[in-house]
Amino acid sequence: MGDAQYRVASIGLGSMGLPIAAHIAKGGYEVAGYDISPERRQLAAEQGVKAVSTIADAVRDADIIITMLYNGEVIESALTGEDGILANIKPGALVVDTSTISPEDSERFAKMIEDKGCSYLRAPVSGTVYLAEAGTLSVFASGNKEDYGRALPVLEHMSMSRDYVGEGEAARVIKLVINMLVMSATNTLGEAIRFGEQWGMSREVLVDAVNNSIVGSRHYQSRAAGLKSKEYTNAGPVVMGYKDLKMVLANAEANGYELPIHSFVGRNMQELVDDGRGDQEVSALAEYPLADKSPSVIPSFGGDECAAEVIAADDERYAVMMEGERAKIETFYSPELTYTHTNGYTQSKDEFLASQTSGEISYNSIDRESIDVSCYGNVAIAQGTVKIDVDVAGENRKLHNRYLAVWERPHGKWRMRAWASTALESAAL
Repeated sequence: MGDAQYRVASIGLGSMGLPIAAHIAKGGYEVAGYDISPERRQLAAEQGVKAVSTIADAVRDADIIITMLYNGEVIESALTGEDGILANIKPGALVVDTSTISPEDSERFAKMIEDKGCSYLRAPVSGTVYLAEAGTLSVFASGNKEDYGRALPVLEHMSMSRDYVGEGEAARVIKLVINMLVMSATNTLGEAIRFGEQWGMSREVLVDAVNNSIVGSRHYQSRAAGLKSKEYTNAGPVVMGYKDLKMVLANAEANGYELPIHSFVGRNMQELVDDGRGDQEVSALAEYPLADKSPSVIPSFGGDECAAEVIAADDERYAVMMEGERAKIETFYSPELTYTHTNGYTQSKDEFLASQTSGEISYNSIDRESIDVSCYGNVAIAQGTVKIDVDVAGENRKLHNRYLAVWERPHGKWRMRAWASTALESAAL
């Protein structure tokens, strides 16, 4: 082990994980490395890493376990598998995760590891494959400060800068903030280049000018070749950045706040992936400036979960309508509600609530036959059909309507903003 104090395990020997492991090995540490790919294990062996064929073999004697894996799902598998980290880690070992994952996943992993009597340091890295190969990544670490002190001698061999940023998930948040700026800055640069090109400037001159100015950055400098030529490598690909940005946007959606700029950037990244360009470096985002996109629709990153929330809110709305209590009913409608009936008559929220709670309307049954929900950030559009059996001023009416409803979520709770319906068949009047 030379002068190095610890045995190190490195789990994940991909484009970032392999150079990290190799630099630690060059620093005099005994590093046991594992990757699912035999080819990556062979490459690691050629760079001074002791390649092993299972996670168990890598971690069994390790004092410090470095993980660099694709996402939370892969990390959880590495932790909990039969031959995984938790089943084979020795008491008191320190797990240092350098991956980019959500704070929520990280909290769960911390508990799993600590329940085994071991420690967990969040240490996501910032930088490209080229910086990893050069050993000049930036590390942001959070958790127990003593654990940071234990890991620091190892981290020094794989990075140019190291910052302890606090307890808990602070490093996770900072890493996602940085990646947000990487994505949006690249997209914004595309607009700036477009402006310059309209005046006859070459991309080469524009990119060099930016990098020599006050807004120049390591990010722009490392991406200069691709930005100038539109010929992109696969280092730091769009699909990886999009993975991280989706975590941010899903969190915003779940907590009821908006990130409109990054929502548009996310749409551009989705288009790149759909165009088969997800493996190109993130510089390709500069070809998708925000000005090309209509700001009228913000895409959803909640998917089925968002639709399920709207459907659940609609179920609750129908239930309280059956009860007829105004205090409950009004919580499901926006103050700006417009409610349009099948005859074209439109009511405001106050007018609608008054009609629902006057005592003249009594619902016998509400049977929603179908519903289809499309989510766009904190706005959702629902459409479908419904059968309603209702008594109006003592007269029974059986309605069969097709409806279109607009829902909004300004503060974390879904509320109906607009409703319009049309009769599918004649009502019994």
